[in-house]
Amino acid sequence: MARELKALKGKQIKERAVRSTAYPSSPMSESPSKQNAEGPATPGFNKMNLGLEAFYLGDFTIDKANVIDIFKIFTTLFYPHFPVIDPVNTIPSIYFNCPIRFWTVIAIVTSRELKPGHVELFNGLRKPFEEQLRVEALMAPLPIPTVQALTYLMVWPLPVQRQFEDPSWLYSGIAINSALDMGLNRSEAIQPPKTRNVSLQSRVKTWLGCFLSSTTLAMMLGISPPVNLACDLNIIEQYVRHYPLPSELGFQVIVQQTLAKYTNALLDDSGGSANFSLVQVVINELDILQKRYPTDWTNRTDLALMTAKLHLYATSIIRMKSDTMSLNILIKLAFPVAVRVVYLCNQGLHFTSDEYPDLAPSALRRTLPKHYSRSLTLATLFLLRYFVLNAQATLDEREVARNHVAMAHAHFRGSATKFLDEWGQIACVFEALSRQAPVDMEAFRQFDIMAEPPHSAGASESARSEARAIGRQSSSGVSDEWNPFPGLDMSLLENFCGTFVASMFGVHFPPC
Repeated sequence: MARELKALKGKQIKERAVRSTAYPSSPMSESPSKQNAEGPATPGFNKMNLGLEAFYLGDFTIDKANVIDIFKIFTTLFYPHFPVIDPVNTIPSIYFNCPIRFWTVIAIVTSRELKPGHVELFNGLRKPFEEQLRVEALMAPLPIPTVQALTYLMVWPLPVQRQFEDPSWLYSGIAINSALDMGLNRSEAIQPPKTRNVSLQSRVKTWLGCFLSSTTLAMMLGISPPVNLACDLNIIEQYVRHYPLPSELGFQVIVQQTLAKYTNALLDDSGGSANFSLVQVVINELDILQKRYPTDWTNRTDLALMTAKLHLYATSIIRMKSDTMSLNILIKLAFPVAVRVVYLCNQGLHFTSDEYPDLAPSALRRTLPKHYSRSLTLATLFLLRYFVLNAQATLDEREVARNHVAMAHAHFRGSATKFLDEWGQIACVFEALSRQAPVDMEAFRQFDIMAEPPHSAGASESARSEARAIGRQSSSGVSDEWNPFPGLDMSLLENFCGTFVASMFGVHFPPC
């Protein structure tokens, strides 16, 4: 692993040297801030010449006034977070050129229940929309508008009861493979025939949208991103450098591109000093991005950077097996990052508009991309696992952590429209964990880090004895011997928050 790390460092130095000389006369290379000068472009979505008075999908009907209002909300509150659709599109062009993209916008907005009538609209739309989506997602070759619709559904998935029911990862595979089939990851000079009538700007934004949505999703699932080859990642960096993009979008893409370069090495199960050194290399790369890609600094760009750092720390902490000193250092380094993530989310990441003065902050938070709530969940559970519930943490650390857990709980509880919707479920997990007494997490970790769980044939008898001393039998689907909080159903972590964050608590599920 040490040799791989040394070779990886050398490779990065060479790549930077090549990039610095490959485009010596390019103004975009000399000043990345110029190409990022464009703000979050607002699409036209002109309601003129809409023509139709009502729109139909199966048995579902929506009138013209609701369509115009929904697209206005989407333009103002959703689109600036993920400006991938061509900004000159109008409502008629979206509807007639690619109806599934039109209905995707309607479904995303109404599913957030920003206005009283949206609940009824979404309940009527969901079934025919999902049926139509399944049909069109399998009609190869997918046109670019359909690929864009899938990326928006990854950024704003429709609500689910359990996180493993979220189909976003399936959409990611379809969108990425369709984009590769269309050659969106290639330069203009070798543009394939099937996309020659598509504007270069649309090609670039669609490919970057596929990359950003799939990579942020993979990060929170704890798996390798689907786009991780050096050649593809280099092209993504060239796109960010050479094409005018909204500044926040460009910076978020380059943060994920930096992270994707190292993900496979970070997911290596070996753990130890080499992994710790690699984390330091990646953190240094992330820290210099502000200088390499100057941008207007906002809470959203700050959060993109902090979330990437926290993911690095959490991934290494979860997988580190033997180097206790490095592990403790990483936990200490991750602490202020997790606190910062909670603080930024509490400060507000949503866009606002004078046109919607009646929308409360709790409603506006529901317009945020889902990866923001995943970031807040990761930060909060990290603070709970390693500080609030860790008997070895200092009193000051536990007090700061508890305060920020309370902030995150208020964020999710206030955003919920139902007691056990997705926001409410996460708030319930925070409540249940916060009521637990601190435990000796280090003792629990000693058998958690073993290659095989205590109940397996290859585990030692001493490990099994220690597991039985800490855990107890329960009705949970979680392996009972691994539950550090007797009486608490740890499967809630996986069901409501996802498998990756559940693994921080040593939650292991028995094989099927």
